[in-house]
Amino acid sequence: MNGAVVPLLDKPKHQEIEAKLKKMFATFYYGDELSDLEMDIEKQYLGEKLQKATRYTDRKTVGNKTRWTISDLNRYQD
Repeated sequence: MNGAVVPLLDKPKHQEIEAKLKKMFATFYYGDELSDLEMDIEKQYLGEKLQKATRYTDRKTVGNKTRWTISDLNRYQD
């Protein structure tokens, strides 16, 4: 064997390690899973932020100035 393939006897251990790595990478890059309450709060916040950004584009007032990012848009659409 050239080392590119995990031996059949070590396959279950390898799959367990791969699953842990996937979970760690997801947590690191995307954060912990949100509870239903946290999701509701985030959606309300993003909705108000969108309304504020829309008011700013309509009226162009400094009090309504917000920065609407692609990240916010992606979270708002979930």
